[in-house]
Amino acid sequence: MKKSLALGLALVSLSGAPLIAEAGGAYTVTIEKAHVNTTSGFYFKTVETMQDPDDCTSSTPIWYQINPTGEYSKELYATVLSAKALGRSMEIYLTDCIGTYPQVLWGNIQ
Repeated sequence: MKKSLALGLALVSLSGAPLIAEAGGAYTVTIEKAHVNTTSGFYFKTVETMQDPDDCTSSTPIWYQINPTGEYSKELYATVLSAKALGRSMEIYLTDCIGTYPQVLWGNIQ
């Protein structure tokens, strides 16, 4: 059983088909506003049109959210604040939703 499962996974990965499908997407953005809510976490807005690759809301999203329980969420929020303070753009990757907000998985200053 274990050998056939491993062989099946190897064949799927060799075929070029993804094992896990995600919508997500990477975007270059300029931070407009940053917000912290003590009960729900870190949020920010961008100057550019907000994106919602995973259809978290039925309208244009108002905020992006950083998962407050993520292992490096504080470091990611510090990166957002640094980009805002420096006037630099960021590349962010959106994946999944936290409620009706697109979740930011990672980010880096450009």
